[in-house]
Amino acid sequence: MRNYKNVNIGIEILRILMAFEVVIYHMWSSKVVGFTHTPLDQIVTHIFSSYYLIAVPVFTIISFSFVDFEKVVSKTSSIKSRLTRIIIPHLFYTFFYSGILFITNNLCHIENPISLDNVKEQLTTGAGPFVGTMWFQIALLIITFIYIIIYKFIPKYSTECVLLLGVICFYLSYNANWINFLQLHISFPLNQTLGRTVELFPMASVGVLLRKSKVMNKDNGKGNLILIVALITLLYFILYTDNIFAIYHGYAYAGLSKIIIATLTILLFNYIGQYIKLDILKKGISTISMFTMGVYGLHPIVSYFFKHTIVKNGFYTFFDCVGIYVVSTLVAFLLSKIKIKFIRNSMI
Repeated sequence: MRNYKNVNIGIEILRILMAFEVVIYHMWSSKVVGFTHTPLDQIVTHIFSSYYLIAVPVFTIISFSFVDFEKVVSKTSSIKSRLTRIIIPHLFYTFFYSGILFITNNLCHIENPISLDNVKEQLTTGAGPFVGTMWFQIALLIITFIYIIIYKFIPKYSTECVLLLGVICFYLSYNANWINFLQLHISFPLNQTLGRTVELFPMASVGVLLRKSKVMNKDNGKGNLILIVALITLLYFILYTDNIFAIYHGYAYAGLSKIIIATLTILLFNYIGQYIKLDILKKGISTISMFTMGVYGLHPIVSYFFKHTIVKNGFYTFFDCVGIYVVSTLVAFLLSKIKIKFIRNSMI
C-alpha cells in the first residue's frame, strides 16, 4: 500500500474522477435513442458529459508531467522499469480477455474460435477484438519509447525536440490527408491506435512543459493564484463557450480546446490538494486512486456482467456506471492481493 503522505492528493482525486469519466464515456446510455432521462439524469448529464473526452488528455498530460526523463535515461534499469510499467498491464489484459473469450466460446459452442491472428492484432494495436481500451497503453509505449531515444541521444535539445514533435503531431491531427492515408493503407484497429497516438503527442509535450516550468511545484508560492486563474478560466470555457468539447475529424482527441481544458483541470486539482488536511480522507483517496489501472482494464467485463444481471432494457443509467466503477475497483483490489507481480502490477 502506498504512503498517502507522499502522493499529490489533488491529482489522486482527479485520477478517480477521470477513471469514472472513462466508464461513463464507454457505458452510459444518456445519448442513446430510446433512453429515458430522469430529472437526476438530466442534471448529471450536464455535469459529467462535458468531460467525456477530457479523461484521456488528462491522463496523458499527467503521465508525462511527473516523469523525469533525464533520470529515466540515466540508468538502464530505470528505462526498463518505465517501459515495463506500461507493457505489463497491456499483456495481462490481452491474455485475460482472450482467455475468457476462449473459454466462453468453447462452453457455448460458438463457431468463432480465438485465433493467433486475433491475439497478434490485440497485442500490436491494443484495439483488437478482445478489448478495445488498451490502445492507450500502446500509445503511451510509443510516445515513451520515442522520448527515451530523444533524451538519451539528443539530451542538449531534448525539450526542443519534444515540443517540435508535439507541434508536428498537432498539425497532423487536423490534417484530413493524414487521416485518409491511414484509413486507406492499414487495418481499422491499427488505424485507430496510430491516429490517436498522433493526437496524444501534443498532450505529452504539454506534460513535459509543465514539469520543465515547475508550475506544478506547490512550493513555488503561486499556488493560490494559479488555482483561482485555472478555476475562473475553466468556468468561463464551460459556461460561456459553445462546443469546446466538439469532436474534430479524426480519432476523438484532436482539438486545442481539449488540451487547454485538460491542462487547466490538472492545475486546478494540483493545488486543491493542499486544502485537504484530514489524514483519513487522504488515505481513502489515495487507496481508491491506486486502482485506476484496474478500473480501466476491468470495467469492460464488469459492465458485461451488469448488462446481463442488473441493467434494464439494455440501457446503462448513471447509477449503473457508478456501480461498474465501484465493482471494478473492488475486483482490482482483490486481484492485487494475489502474490503474482504480473497480476498486481496490472491492477495498480
